[in-house]
Amino acid sequence: MNIGHTIAFESKSRHTLGFLLGSAIVVPTLSTIASFGVISRSSARVVMALYADAPMTLVAFTEPAQLHDAEQTIRPTIHETIEPGTYWLLAVFDRRASVGFDMTDKTAPVRYIPHPFQRALPERIESPMRYTGQRFNFWLVTE
Repeated sequence: MNIGHTIAFESKSRHTLGFLLGSAIVVPTLSTIASFGVISRSSARVVMALYADAPMTLVAFTEPAQLHDAEQTIRPTIHETIEPGTYWLLAVFDRRASVGFDMTDKTAPVRYIPHPFQRALPERIESPMRYTGQRFNFWLVTE
């Protein structure tokens, strides 16, 4: 099952270097993480991560992967089983990058923190910065 935004949005984002950024997904049933998906509109390296909600706690992540101007899936480091609930699908890029994104849902929540690509992902994010109004072409593939 794909959870998130798999249909290519028309617009291209402009992800600034040095931020772990993404949006919420709702996992409806007990699931095992198979991979992370992204529709990239540029060439960059990415690390994707799944965080549980409140406080944001790292559940699964990928090793750095090379993106091309295409739809791609990236395997996580472990195939974690997760409970139903709200999660945050975040990504950090090694350079200015672009993915498909949409601004039609003005209530869509976004979370982010300053975070260099080279540094290990934080286990917990206590106080992420937040805004609303964007959805990214990120999704989770579950079994």
